[in-house]
Amino acid sequence: MNSAAQEAFKQLELRILELTSRLKNLEHENHVLRRQIDDKDKSLDALRNQIKIAAEELDTQLKRVKIFRDDLQKSQE
Repeated sequence: MNSAAQEAFKQLELRILELTSRLKNLEHENHVLRRQIDDKDKSLDALRNQIKIAAEELDTQLKRVKIFRDDLQKSQE
């Protein structure tokens, strides 16, 4: 192999190593981002559940207030 071919081969080898390193970095970043998304999804699910519970409690309290109001109106008649 002549000198020019050896130099081209070395350059190609360096480029492959550079791209391999970049690929590993991107794979790691992808893994981190996916884990963050999973964590956010779990947080959103927990918040949705809290909102559902709060809405149910509010509905229960509103029904109690309506019953109390209706009883109060009946007693005033």
